[in-house]
Amino acid sequence: MVISFWNTILVTIGLILVIMPDQEKSVFNFNKDHGPSLQDAVGLMLIVLGWCFILFKIIFKQKMVLKFIGQRNTVLLTAMIVGGSIFIIGGLKAEKDSILWIGTLFSVVGYSALLIPAFRRI
Repeated sequence: MVISFWNTILVTIGLILVIMPDQEKSVFNFNKDHGPSLQDAVGLMLIVLGWCFILFKIIFKQKMVLKFIGQRNTVLLTAMIVGGSIFIIGGLKAEKDSILWIGTLFSVVGYSALLIPAFRRI
């Protein structure tokens, strides 16, 4: 439970850094409209670290995930996450924010549904 608390703090700090307005130049660009500044890059790194923890937790507890939501639903949620990731990459490449947000929504819903049984205690 302590690790989950610190993971939540890590991701929250990352989100705050990304959301905060900045006037810095982009460190690198995904396309002409999207590219993180140094502040955003640090925030993204914190979010990615938190995401890795979630991913490892889901993989480590895969038997519990399968037990609580079943193999079919696990496969559907995994497909939802992969599809969401494809939409995110496509939205960045095509410079379409609507596609980017649809991909983000799919991924968040998929990860959230897998995360709940992964953090359950028997």
